[in-house]
Amino acid sequence: MEGLTKMARLMKACTWCGARSVPFPLVSITLFIVIAACSMSESIATSGVAPAMATPSEHPNFNGIVAGSEILVGDQRLPFGLFDFDGNSVDGAHVEVDVYKLHQNGSLIPVSSGDATFQEIHGIKRIHQHADGSNHEHQEVRGVYIYEGAPFAESGIWEAHLSVSGPNVSGKERATVTFQVKDQSTTYAVGDMPPPSKNPTDRDVRSLEEITTLEPIVPGLYELTVAEALEGSKPFVVIFSTPAFCVTEMCGPVLDVAVKVYADYEDRVEFIHIEPWDLPAIRNEGKLVPTSITTEWRLPTEPWTFVVGKDNRITARWESLVTPEELTAALDSALQ
Repeated sequence: MEGLTKMARLMKACTWCGARSVPFPLVSITLFIVIAACSMSESIATSGVAPAMATPSEHPNFNGIVAGSEILVGDQRLPFGLFDFDGNSVDGAHVEVDVYKLHQNGSLIPVSSGDATFQEIHGIKRIHQHADGSNHEHQEVRGVYIYEGAPFAESGIWEAHLSVSGPNVSGKERATVTFQVKDQSTTYAVGDMPPPSKNPTDRDVRSLEEITTLEPIVPGLYELTVAEALEGSKPFVVIFSTPAFCVTEMCGPVLDVAVKVYADYEDRVEFIHIEPWDLPAIRNEGKLVPTSITTEWRLPTEPWTFVVGKDNRITARWESLVTPEELTAALDSALQ
């Protein structure tokens, strides 16, 4: 029984970053990394830098997992989570990061080093009524470590060696994050023009509950289609998220971030929320079926947040968690 409990916790940790098998083409991060490492290590090349063996690290005490399915050439942001071997998340620690590129001969080339910051995302406080009539205040809180400034200049297999200390950690612990950097995104990348999707709006339904699982509903998120926003003059945000049926457990906090930022930018920026799953199929049949718009955007996971500038090009995007500060900075840039 104890072994099953530990396995369940570890599976939950993997689910945290979208590593759960469902009909929607979510990426199994762990399997993806193993396959990539086995199939691509011979073809990886690093130009202009002599191969050098990385400093041998101690046996890892924690699991490091990238919070997403893809990192692209040109990205500088590495989001990740930390878990112990019982599947419990390790939050709020001090994490020193050393980033390496895997050379085709198997050696590791040091690229950058620095500290990661732990970002805690607080959802909107909601009141739930229990069966006995009492009210309980609930607030979703999720966290992610973010390392900025890593120059992911080439595709291939990369590693981040983590030295973990501080709160909730005994002494100094080790972890390794192995991940692939891609040349091209599965979905739409920065600089791309998004498809002119005709997502459902308040004009298409009798009640907004038909097209959203957000509570409480913010009507301003359901006034425009992406196609209409592309014809307008304002920057806009598109959030693919499903608070009620989220596989990765990140949808609620991500959508709450958008709602909070919306309150400050609604007169200057358009906001569009789209549920990635077919809600009738979930509610009536219990099946996770991606919508035609999810397929149109080629989304490999959920949630996703996109910022589109005045020129109708994507200026920023985030898979999984995004902080209010990151979204605000992207909107301020798009408004210039």
